[in-house]
Amino acid sequence: MERSVFHRSVAHNLLEMELVKTSMEVWGKEGRTLSGGISVRAYPGKNTTPSSYSFTTLVTSYREHYGFRSGQKVVREVSWTEGSEGVVYRVNEKYVAISIDWFDECSMGKNMSDF
Repeated sequence: MERSVFHRSVAHNLLEMELVKTSMEVWGKEGRTLSGGISVRAYPGKNTTPSSYSFTTLVTSYREHYGFRSGQKVVREVSWTEGSEGVVYRVNEKYVAISIDWFDECSMGKNMSDF
């Protein structure tokens, strides 16, 4: 079974990439807009822009958020929300996390594995 690849940009918090790499967990918190609870949010597909990382997870219980591109409905974001199977609480239930099984760091526009 091929798993979906997701990515996050971390330009706003450069420590996140190192924390994810060492813990193999992606964390999330209460969103600022209509998030539906505490959740981990990410974008579909692999990213190769600076200050981002890509990952896969065995946690399949995510919710898709849609948008439109060139008149077509597309998945623009996904979220793993508190209470879903595989989503665990962290730090006094202010955060949730999902475990990941593959991580690819992208720094300065190149994959670290390319060096």
